[in-house]
Amino acid sequence: MPYQKLIAVGAIALCISAPASAFELFGFRIFEGDAENDDRVEILNPLSYTAEPDIRTSDKGLRNNLLSSSDVYQRRDMPASGSAGLIVTAKADYRRLLATLYTEGFYSGAINIRINGQEAGNLSNTTQLAEPVQVTISVDPGPEYRFGETRFENRPPKFSLGENAPLDAVRRDFIAGETARADVIDEVGNEAVDAWRRAGFPLAKVSDRSVIADHPGRRVDATITLDPGRQAAFTQLGVRGTEQVSPRFVRYMAGIERGDPFTPEAIKKARDRLTRLGIFNSVRIAEGEVIRDNGLLPVVAELRDRKPRRIGVGATLSTLDGLGLEAFWLHRNVLGRAERLRFDAAVGGIGNVTEPEDYDYLASVSYRIPGVFNPDTDLELGGSVEQNVYDLYRERSVSIYGGFRRIFTDRLDGSLFFETSYSRVEDDTGTREFLTLSAPAELTFDKRDDPSDATRGYYLSGSLTPFYEVEYDSAAVQGTLDARGYISFGAERGTVLAGRIGLGTVLGGELRDLPPDMLFFAGGGGSVRGYTYKSIGTEVDGDTLGGRSLLDFSAEIRQKITTNIGVVGFLDGGYVTDDTLPFSGVDPLLGAGLGLRYRTGLGPLRLDVGTPLNGRSGDPTVAFYIGLGQAF
Repeated sequence: MPYQKLIAVGAIALCISAPASAFELFGFRIFEGDAENDDRVEILNPLSYTAEPDIRTSDKGLRNNLLSSSDVYQRRDMPASGSAGLIVTAKADYRRLLATLYTEGFYSGAINIRINGQEAGNLSNTTQLAEPVQVTISVDPGPEYRFGETRFENRPPKFSLGENAPLDAVRRDFIAGETARADVIDEVGNEAVDAWRRAGFPLAKVSDRSVIADHPGRRVDATITLDPGRQAAFTQLGVRGTEQVSPRFVRYMAGIERGDPFTPEAIKKARDRLTRLGIFNSVRIAEGEVIRDNGLLPVVAELRDRKPRRIGVGATLSTLDGLGLEAFWLHRNVLGRAERLRFDAAVGGIGNVTEPEDYDYLASVSYRIPGVFNPDTDLELGGSVEQNVYDLYRERSVSIYGGFRRIFTDRLDGSLFFETSYSRVEDDTGTREFLTLSAPAELTFDKRDDPSDATRGYYLSGSLTPFYEVEYDSAAVQGTLDARGYISFGAERGTVLAGRIGLGTVLGGELRDLPPDMLFFAGGGGSVRGYTYKSIGTEVDGDTLGGRSLLDFSAEIRQKITTNIGVVGFLDGGYVTDDTLPFSGVDPLLGAGLGLRYRTGLGPLRLDVGTPLNGRSGDPTVAFYIGLGQAF
């Protein structure tokens, strides 16, 4: 029976053509999903059965992968759809199990699936099975095979398998001596196609995969033949599907010009730029299937408009800061070029203080114009009126600003603004008024896998803000640095170690002559949990003020419990000093606690409970924080 010994001893050669998403290996389709949607199959004549595995390997990973690929085994706790349904499923399992063996590098395995002692492959689909039904799934993987000769026909430029090859073009698991995994044969062909496309050949494809299995030698020779097609440039970008934005503006923001050499990077950048506008529900850059006689490839931006207006509300809750409510109104496309107008209003401290005049208030407006100098630069104008009541001071302020935001790469962005603000501050020194002119500049590099719930990568952000205080004729410069890192490990990479450190300094001016919002405070949900927000300052002549320098840090261990639920343990610390540099040897104030995370479509819902470890008199015993997204 061919199912009992699926690969005959000897050398087998196969030369076939297949799409990149699936290919045939020794007559079997690899990496191809089932055609039917099993979740929609109605179970008729329910038939219960037992399934006993007999996987003859000590490799737990291989065993688990084989059992995971068997539908008969995975559905053993569910009734089959009659005798015919069980027999059909068992027959399909031969292919699924064999594909798994190929993927793991085993090419002479033996598979037996017996139903009531009879090989499933020998049963007719009309056979009526006697109950109770017993299924035995036996797999002997045989020896592991290694790659012998591996080569390309029509190797793309700058694509190599040698030790000195560029790191972005190497598959070191597709060389002689490595395990001959079928998925590697598939993936390396796709990567070679990508390399041809990066070289300007948009219709490149794998035209042939030749795989020769030498069973006595337990090796696999593989040759991948590529058809690069013709090199091409772009036509003028076509625009479809939008009624709110002119095609001319879409072309300008996409940045694809007629005659530009084709690159996948240009396609991706165009899609990212149009998505970033926020005015489309979907963005697709469709490539033509034929290169024209003039060497140009048709490309079309297929867009679907989003409703231009939006209203949103939100809330925050903390045992220290009370309830906060916020709302906004947004227009995404004011004048037809994706200009964004937004009004925000917020009130905080509800329940924490009794008098409404002691609440925190905010009213602000902002206006963004995209693509002012180039597609990656936005102009933003805005202003705000607000009151903030902290433990150490109260501030009422009015500010206006204008400046630019620039996207340099997928990971790197920056901003430069000019701001004027007037503030009235009440603190330990009395009541002071400030008129401040500032020019904040910021640069951010973000290599996290998910900004709202990072599991690996890192984040770096630095700012430099020269400012001049008019009332006290005081000039100074504020600098900050924020660094975060993440690593994950364990089953399904469900354990994450996360760390953060923040540094800040202010150079110039007398401390009492500088506005508090340009100085440093610590404490709160984004700083040192367990302490009230901005409650950690520095003592100057018996008065508690903001400091010239800041150091704060956080360390978390995040553990995934289920798909949607996780727990967190954290340790935070920080201090503020009146020294210029934040390394004065001051003992940090520490906070620690536990947290619960619930995954939502917008990011994890966060509940943290923190307590000071070396708190001061008047600090809370415990603090609760609720928010959306990880703490950092």
